[in-house]
Amino acid sequence: MNRREALFSLSGIVASLAVAPQLRAKELHNVPLETQLSADHLPQPAWQDGYQVLTNPLDRQNLQAIFDRLIPADKLGPSATEAGCIEFLDNQLAGDYGSGAALYLQAPLHPENEEKIMGSPQFLSAPKERYLTGLKALENWAQKKYQSSFHALNTEQVDDFLTKMEDGKIDLGADVNSQAFFGFIAHCGR
Repeated sequence: MNRREALFSLSGIVASLAVAPQLRAKELHNVPLETQLSADHLPQPAWQDGYQVLTNPLDRQNLQAIFDRLIPADKLGPSATEAGCIEFLDNQLAGDYGSGAALYLQAPLHPENEEKIMGSPQFLSAPKERYLTGLKALENWAQKKYQSSFHALNTEQVDDFLTKMEDGKIDLGADVNSQAFFGFIAHCGR
């Protein structure tokens, strides 16, 4: 077949598609509106002896307070923690992601101008270390500001904290970039 024949056959196919009736998806009817969790759909840890990295119950409670404000339960589905976000995160932090196996974690780091590599801040610590450091700083911040654990704050206080943290207006100490930590938490182990 030469080029001319190929073009003519292709134009015939295109013309037949143009006059063919439009294919449409059928509308689904009688779909159950209630989507409740059942025990067989709840997340199960891949390990048997409990948490691997997030072993401090206070860290898990604080993460639950954050995750469930970001993705709350509603009539259409479970909250982030009900869907297993903490178990997923713990599993990720215990593996290659948590150890930073795919990251370049060596100097040079230029904190004076927050040097960026490939659009992201450069860190010299692995995600697992950054999570644990950030969670400790988060709890210290709540204790100083409210004399209470972070998870015990009311929803308005948590929302205010998350909004300011996302904007980089929360000081969690010299070891934690609060805006980067918010992105880290909001993406739950991306």
